[in-house]
Amino acid sequence: TNIKKTMPKDLLAIPKPRLGYVGCICHRLDFNLIFRLAQKNPHWSIVFVGPISLDSSEDKMTNSIKYINQLKTLANVFFLGQKIKSRVPNYLDHFDLCLIPYNIREDFNKYCYPMKIFEYFCRSKPVVSTPIKSLLPLQPYVQIAKDAKEFNEKITNILKNGWSKEYRTKQKELA
Repeated sequence: TNIKKTMPKDLLAIPKPRLGYVGCICHRLDFNLIFRLAQKNPHWSIVFVGPISLDSSEDKMTNSIKYINQLKTLANVFFLGQKIKSRVPNYLDHFDLCLIPYNIREDFNKYCYPMKIFEYFCRSKPVVSTPIKSLLPLQPYVQIAKDAKEFNEKITNILKNGWSKEYRTKQKELA
C-alpha cells in the first residue's frame, strides 16, 4: 500500500529526535523507566500515541494515573491520544525510533508477545525494548535494554549511528 508520509499536524511542533510508543497507556508500561529517560534527556521528545486506559484493578494497584500525571509535567513528554488505525503509520514514519517500555516485573508483560513489534518493523524503525522473552530471538532487529542506563546507551547509539539498511530489510521480511 502507498501510504502518504504526511506529517501529522500534532507532531509538527514536537522537536526531534522523537522516540515513539504506539499502544495502550496503562499499568503495562514501566513509568519509572520512561520518567528517568525523559528527565535525563530533555533534548529527546518521548511521544505516546494511544488511549490512556486506567480501567483495570491493576492500574488502581500500580497507581498509573499518578505516574502519567508525573510524566505530563515534563516538557519533553507528549500524549497525543488515540488515533484512527490507518493513521498510525504516519506517526511511525516520523519517529526516529520506537519504544516498548513494558514493566517486566509483571509476568504478564515479561511473557507477552507485543504485536506492535511488527507495526514498528513494517515501518523499518529501530526499536528499543525491555527484555520481553518473546522479543529476545528478534535481536539485533530489536535492541533489548534491561534498565534506564542501557536504554539510554542503546538510544544514544542509534540516534548517533543510525539504523542499518540490512536491519531495515530484515525487519520488513519479519513483519
